[in-house]
Amino acid sequence: MRYEAVNAVLLNEFFKEHQKLEQQCKDYNRTLSEQRKEIEALEAGLLKVNAKLAAHQRRTVAHNQ
Repeated sequence: MRYEAVNAVLLNEFFKEHQKLEQQCKDYNRTLSEQRKEIEALEAGLLKVNAKLAAHQRRTVAHNQ
């Protein structure tokens, strides 16, 4: 194989790996965004449950007094 051909092959392999890495970064960012949305939804649900629990505790304390 000629030297020029080796350079072309190596450059082609570099571009292939670079494209794979770019796709992995896109996939990672998409997954991260989805997880953030899920966490926000879970936090909102937890806040609602905490508010209901606090209201119930206040009623229980008021009832027991």
